[in-house]
Amino acid sequence: MINFIEDCSKFIQDLRKYSLEEYALYLSDIGRTMLQRAYDEKTFNNETYNLADSYAWALYYNGLLVNYGFLTTTERATEEKHGLRGRSVVEDFIKSEYNSTLKDGYELIFVAAIFYGKYLERPDLNFHRQVISYIWDDLAVIFKPHQVTQL
Repeated sequence: MINFIEDCSKFIQDLRKYSLEEYALYLSDIGRTMLQRAYDEKTFNNETYNLADSYAWALYYNGLLVNYGFLTTTERATEEKHGLRGRSVVEDFIKSEYNSTLKDGYELIFVAAIFYGKYLERPDLNFHRQVISYIWDDLAVIFKPHQVTQL
């Protein structure tokens, strides 16, 4: 994974060499790879797979959605949790709820959209689980000196 992060960082530093289409493809590859890494290093146990189904990355250009992907190609959840299904929650978030703040250029986001994911990561609640936010350190290395914001 270290080589991937270093390679990505070099690419981002040299982005003037690439077309917008090549850059979008590369950012999409970063999205897929880092999302899988986040899930591979999770420390929670799946019961219904709704949290796993709510993992996604999305790429926006000038504020418009241009590409997105999920952890898996098919929904894995076997039942609803709290009346929700992870895949539909994350699709709604990416397509309707999220408002890209970057109106000039690319914005790559990562999300675990089921509401209880954020509670698993909150240190004050003593769950001490890794869901998705710990990939931000690697993203900061990849996109240095560009803006990386954790919401």
